[in-house]
Amino acid sequence: MKRIIFLILLIIILSTVFSFNLWFEFESDIKSLRFEFKNLIFLPTFFLDKSIQTAFENKCDCFVINFINGMNESDFFLLTIGLAGIQIFDDPYTSFSIIESAAITTFVTYTLKILVGRARPNYNSSPYIFKPFNFKNEFSSFPSGHSALAWATFTPIAEKYNKIFYLIPTVFSFSRVLGNYHWTSDVIFGAIIGHLIGKNFYKNKSVP
Repeated sequence: MKRIIFLILLIIILSTVFSFNLWFEFESDIKSLRFEFKNLIFLPTFFLDKSIQTAFENKCDCFVINFINGMNESDFFLLTIGLAGIQIFDDPYTSFSIIESAAITTFVTYTLKILVGRARPNYNSSPYIFKPFNFKNEFSSFPSGHSALAWATFTPIAEKYNKIFYLIPTVFSFSRVLGNYHWTSDVIFGAIIGHLIGKNFYKNKSVP
């Protein structure tokens, strides 16, 4: 019941803050999503996962890497809301794109995690262990949620201001490999998902 009340309040707040029709914009953005087949060129990374993991496993131990790897869903929620809150004063549409892309990316990512059920590298040394429809964290490696959410959140900002902001989600992505939480292909496809959704939503501007 509390979650339903929270969602209702969130919808009311968003409808008040953003001056455009949220549902119309959301529907338009969803229809704009298209899978880009050129991304399939990254499929071979699945065959390089083990060698890359062996080369970089526990090779970097620093504050930034540890901080990123210590973030959970609540931290990402605060990050998304914080960035969207700051952005709303300059461009409400970009602010909405940040929230929207993060929400849809979360849904897509966690759906794939359940469907694929890939074992994490810190649980099993083989990158080819899969247990679909397994809800345990040990089998939620593909795709990387940290990578996907970071790219979904920062892509609208990078597209709006400067491509240099793409460095932030790049660091998020490789932190997961360096911390031995994900295989390289996990973070690459997580990045593709987040970037694709974030960029499509930002570019598909139908509001004035």
